Amino acid sequence: MIPIFKSFSPGANHEFRRRILFVFCSFFCASYLSSCTAWPGITALAKEDSKGSDPVLSLAPLVLVSEGGNDGNPGGPNDPGAPQILPCSSSVAGCAIFMQPVPNGNLGGVAGADATCQTAAQGLNAPGVATGSEYKALLMDENATRTLAVDWVLYPNTRYYSLNNFNLQLGVTSASAELPANYDNPPDPGLIAMYTGITIAPNWVVSVGGTCTSWTVGAPNPNFAMVGVSHVTAGYIDNGGFYACNQAINIYCVQR
Repeated sequence: MIPIFKSFSPGANHEFRRRILFVFCSFFCASYLSSCTAWPGITALAKEDSKGSDPVLSLAPLVLVSEGGNDGNPGGPNDPGAPQILPCSSSVAGCAIFMQPVPNGNLGGVAGADATCQTAAQGLNAPGVATGSEYKALLMDENATRTLAVDWVLYPNTRYYSLNNFNLQLGVTSASAELPANYDNPPDPGLIAMYTGITIAPNWVVSVGGTCTSWTVGAPNPNFAMVGVSHVTAGYIDNGGFYACNQAINIYCVQR
């Protein structure tokens, strides 16, 4: 057995250096296998030293270069080749809306209402869910968490249709992402009240005092919310007036 520590002079056999390099690289890879971004340089040295020598010492097969990917996500989170989730506004069909029952006006704020919509959409296997679409609540609050200018859920110049009314078109949004004052068809032919917290005359704005304290209170008088009704084309957002916040009614859930 050749001693591992051995001096050598220029021009002498490089067996010693190859062995040292092999031992070093073996321990290095064992310690850093999950992120061997330094391996290209090490491999180049090993291959340079092993030219014309025993191919067993070549480390080329050990190179596992990671560029941000892994077995579960080979391309990494920023891989330009990864499939992209397109918004429903880019499709010819447009975006879906459905109605979701809620126990009262305490929705857990806007975030809680959004979570309710997403869970319901998954349970319904609503359009786009299988390919990554999200569903959010069509409402406003007095904390400015959701307004036309902040985290708004409708796209401009986009067709919207109702899952509760045979996929009939409701309308096409304006350039400011507001649905028309009069729908082409009602969201649902039955009389169903909807929490919205929105008034649409003349533009869509939050209804002050009509959001169940930004959707965090489920108690009755003096807590109220602006509601719409689903069976008329002109009353879907605010025609229902004010309801006490302890009412078990519905919210609109909108595809993104």
